[in-house]
Amino acid sequence: MGTDHSKSRGAKWWIVPVTVLAVLIGVLVVVGGRYYPRWQQQRLLGQAREFLAEKDYASASFAVQQALVHGDRNLEAVRLMVEITEAAGSVEALAWRRRIVELQPDLLESHLDLAAAALAHGKPILAKEYLRTAPTATQARARHHELSGQAALALEDREQAEESLAEAVRLDPGNLKFAMELAALRIESPVAEVQKAAREVLEGLLPDPVLFRESSRLLIADALRQSDRVRALALSEALRRGPEAPLDDRLIYLGLLRQFERVQFFLYLSELQIEAAAEKDKLHALLLWLNDNHCASIALEWSKRLPSATLAEMPIPIALAESCVLVGDWTGLQTLVADPSQENLSVTLDPAKTESAGAGKTAATKLRWEDYEYLRLAYRARALREVGQIQKSAVRWNEAVQSASGRPEALQALAKTALEWKWERESVRVLWLLAGGVDGAPWALHELSRHYRAARSTRNLLRVATRMYELDSTSATARHQAASLSFLLGTNMAQALELAGDLHMEEPANPDYALTFAFGLHLYGRSEEGLAILRTISNAQLREPAFAAYYGVILAAVDSPAAAEYLALGALAPLLAEEIHLVEEARARHRGALGVRPVTLESGPDELKNPVGER
Repeated sequence: MGTDHSKSRGAKWWIVPVTVLAVLIGVLVVVGGRYYPRWQQQRLLGQAREFLAEKDYASASFAVQQALVHGDRNLEAVRLMVEITEAAGSVEALAWRRRIVELQPDLLESHLDLAAAALAHGKPILAKEYLRTAPTATQARARHHELSGQAALALEDREQAEESLAEAVRLDPGNLKFAMELAALRIESPVAEVQKAAREVLEGLLPDPVLFRESSRLLIADALRQSDRVRALALSEALRRGPEAPLDDRLIYLGLLRQFERVQFFLYLSELQIEAAAEKDKLHALLLWLNDNHCASIALEWSKRLPSATLAEMPIPIALAESCVLVGDWTGLQTLVADPSQENLSVTLDPAKTESAGAGKTAATKLRWEDYEYLRLAYRARALREVGQIQKSAVRWNEAVQSASGRPEALQALAKTALEWKWERESVRVLWLLAGGVDGAPWALHELSRHYRAARSTRNLLRVATRMYELDSTSATARHQAASLSFLLGTNMAQALELAGDLHMEEPANPDYALTFAFGLHLYGRSEEGLAILRTISNAQLREPAFAAYYGVILAAVDSPAAAEYLALGALAPLLAEEIHLVEEARARHRGALGVRPVTLESGPDELKNPVGER
């Protein structure tokens, strides 16, 4: 029987197209696997830009995060994330700028941009560290020194700030912004010739449209320091008449008119009130200005002439609530911040308006505090306390703290409110909530330190120093405070001595570090070594009361005749309780006894075993 070739070919006709189809699918899979993620990433980035244009930062951020799933080294996506977080004012911008540095370590500007971002977010210590670890080549750039100067100025190191800004000007003499920043520093110099030269620089910058505003403000401040009212008013007049002068510039002029008691004040205020009534932001800014300049009663009177709907727009009610506090209008404040469940909730402070609306109704618009609920509760607590309802006030304040919890910006506003009211217990509680956050809120730690220093609370000062050290173990300030306070309290002496020794080694010319290390050596029975270190400090420095106290204690430990003089000087300093005890004990045992029984490594107290700041 012969083979039927036509049947065989017919039965297998599908093999070729199926094979071709399989190859095509394989190619599509390979090509798609390579190019689809890129396409999807670009699509998501496009969406993110649209959201950013609409100021929908949450959606824009989510879209970029999704895009980064398809490739986390996409520089375009990371840059877009920087743009989004900076537009939203989020501190997360720092993390994304660090990511750019990781992706482009050789791009010098990215390192400088990171330091600038740290300064913009109020983190000068971090900015200083970023500049220190940046490639050495950045030091040849004027911007590196300008940022160093800004960081030093933020840390109140004016000498270093001037040195850095002067170097920036030297490297880029044509940069007028650098020249202005240096002049701004030098115009406050105690040396008349330096002041005059800086003033001339700023006056020369007035014709520059970019630097006109800032130069004018600096010169106005200088004129006020010189008590030159005519010059201050003339400069302010020119500033407020400048091209497209913002409300801030005109408020400077208004403030001078009030300060100098000029008759034009009320006329110009009326002019600004008419303008501000039409724009919420300007209205809010003018109300804040009135509150800050002892004109809260004018703010409340003006509010009676404004539409209720306008007054209901946040954050206008917050400014009016503060006006009520400043003038002591507790009835008006209770009306303004009444609980939502209350009937006839009204934003108007004019009883006539409320009555005209009829019983059970009001012509005023009901307030919706929403994101500002924590402030409504805080002001409610203040009103209740002022009318003697202490227990109810405490309940409302606790509700305010709970409402603000988890939101650093809300907690900070609440803490500042409590500080302004001098509610110490309440403010300290909120400040510690802030200090316990991820970034530790340096502002909160500074306020806590100021509070405990005023209260002479050494143990709580150590708590603050410990938290600072936990957040940044490289910070010289945190290390120094942790060491010096640990010595005073006799806790974790070994680590304290190590910290003090490292600081002295890093900056041997720093008298504060030298004194702390010397005192630590004294506590370990090595007083002579401590004195050897202190003899490198100038006598003028040693005679300052705070230094003299410690120097006298160590001198008494070696029975030096000079101890009495320095202990007497030390007694004049505003000392902590533990420091007072050291001085008094040293004076009592002078001429033969140790000022403080030294702690030895062999027979030290149990506290040597404790970690820094253990409570």
